Amino acid sequence: MPVAQAQIQVGDASLPNQVTVSGTNLVLNGAGIRKKAGFLKLYSGGLYLTSKTNDARAIVNADENMNIKLHITSKLVSAKRMISAVDDGFEASLN
Repeated sequence: MPVAQAQIQVGDASLPNQVTVSGTNLVLNGAGIRKKAGFLKLYSGGLYLTSKTNDARAIVNADENMNIKLHITSKLVSAKRMISAVDDGFEASLN
């Protein structure tokens, strides 16, 4: 009989299968590794939702608690660089 795992390994990071945010239980919907130049692993991340879905439009339009967890795995990613990259990403998505 298989044993349920409490976490998943994503690259060099372990992400929990569930988190609680503001009293809401969220499940890991998907995870991945951000690489640069095809081989340099920068960070691992996971998206947590109230229930799993493959519908990107529903995720974007949902008015409910969500969470993104990032685990920095490279010393090349500083807090300043990460903030700049996130700001640039949000700016690009608005144009």
